[in-house]
Amino acid sequence: MIKALERSLNKYYEKCGISALKFDCKHYKVCKSRCKDTSKFTKAKEPYIGAFYGKKNVPKLLFLSLDSGGEKKRRKTRTIEAVRKNTLRLTNLAIKISEFIETYDDLKKIDKE
Repeated sequence: MIKALERSLNKYYEKCGISALKFDCKHYKVCKSRCKDTSKFTKAKEPYIGAFYGKKNVPKLLFLSLDSGGEKKRRKTRTIEAVRKNTLRLTNLAIKISEFIETYDDLKKIDKE
């Protein structure tokens, strides 16, 4: 399901000139001219498709991005696949930090005893 959706979105983004790898948006100059610091203006960032998108009994999450928000300049970091990998990496990092904090809190409790 995700791969079919990904292919469909890639075709649509390319057709509209807004894909990260084949960016050719007809509104680029106008959008960039509205940016306070044009050197920080970056081109398209593709959507995040949740890892469980299309699975039964779970929410379907699809985040569309109108602005790359100052993302990295390298186009390959803004593709659907790269966005998913980075989001999963950050999620895993957040889980590890949370587990560390719980362990640290437990150790502090033991130390007080």
